[in-house]
Amino acid sequence: MLCAVSVFAGGWTAPAAAAVARLDLTTAWRLLGGLLDASMIVRTTDTRFALLETVRVFAVARAAASGVLTEAKERHAVHIESFVAAARQGVGGPDHDEWFDRLRWERDNLRAALRWRLEQGELDRCAAILDLPTYWIMVGHVAEYRQWADEVLAGNDDSLSPRARAGVLAVYGYASHGGDSEHAIRVADQAVGLARLDADPPTLAMALLFRGHVARSAADNELAEALFDEAEAALRQVGRPAVTRAVQAQVTMVLDQRREADQALAELEVEVRKAGATWGLASTLVHRGSVLIQLGEWQRSERLVREAVRIMSRLGSGSGSGMTWALHQLSITAANTGQPERSARLAGAAARLMEHGGPSTIADNVRRSRRPAAGTAGAELGRDTFDRLFGEGRAMTLGQAVALAVSTPRPAMDPAHFVHSGLPRSRAGDRL
Repeated sequence: MLCAVSVFAGGWTAPAAAAVARLDLTTAWRLLGGLLDASMIVRTTDTRFALLETVRVFAVARAAASGVLTEAKERHAVHIESFVAAARQGVGGPDHDEWFDRLRWERDNLRAALRWRLEQGELDRCAAILDLPTYWIMVGHVAEYRQWADEVLAGNDDSLSPRARAGVLAVYGYASHGGDSEHAIRVADQAVGLARLDADPPTLAMALLFRGHVARSAADNELAEALFDEAEAALRQVGRPAVTRAVQAQVTMVLDQRREADQALAELEVEVRKAGATWGLASTLVHRGSVLIQLGEWQRSERLVREAVRIMSRLGSGSGSGMTWALHQLSITAANTGQPERSARLAGAAARLMEHGGPSTIADNVRRSRRPAAGTAGAELGRDTFDRLFGEGRAMTLGQAVALAVSTPRPAMDPAHFVHSGLPRSRAGDRL
């Protein structure tokens, strides 16, 4: 048992140890209890264990000397592959909170399994572990995803099937737009091309969906509309109604039909609340907040986006693109409701998260839409004060930024304030 658990990184549960040691659960618990009594392992939670580092060195050496280390690493990777397959379903279901917690706990084990598969040249199996976009992209591990994807894509073409390559390229293009945008577009196009050749509906749906987001970020709305329409048809084919509804709303937004987009997202909000899909609700609220900003409905946007921030913080997705966009949206609503200090600090916090995440479609969108809000708040505060408050926001910890975002803003000022102060009155139809 000690040799078996030596291959875990960041801890393990008793069922995981049983799987790697090839034991029944009762025996695994008995052996783990013996190791606990001997102070060879420690409990980190009620259900998780870990090795002391000095014991790990000893255990790895014993496993290598007895010739079981390679076998243990292989069984560990197989266990993580099964976990990822279950998580792929779990993050979209009613037990999503539990699955997000489990993903946080297993992050180091995911890395260990990815490294083992790469070392063995098993690129398709490595791509399967990466096939968890909600975790890598939305939760906030964009830069790490690109690093793993670079290694997978640099491998032998014969070891990576077209379907697996298409899946990796699809997310890679989405995660890279905002850096070298032309390269990201080429990568996303390659993903769609490979997915069409492979004719696998789930892979094609994902490739089309991510390529649509890249097109929308590049303001190529005509192409985005066509891609989202095709993605919607593919999603219907694989039975993903909630994602289909979200894509329908994206098409409406691309067409600049703001009231229609708000109605579509309101209906989706009701649907995901009823289904208990917490992550889907947070995403829907952020998208709806964006539409309400375009409609000039600042208070409604503020309420919805603050709820989204609470959800994302609870799910541990505070450094992802969703949180970055939410903080940015709250900065815009604060700038337009007479709260320039709050706006400046939130803008700084969003900028820090964006830089932490690296190039992505969200980065382009934030840069484009930050200028009008910063101009409004900066004109009221003065440039030096705005820059100082922006710096304070950049220096905030994630916890401090979330606390500011969910705090109750002071009552919004009458729009006439902006006229009396010499600032232009915001129109409901302005695009921010």
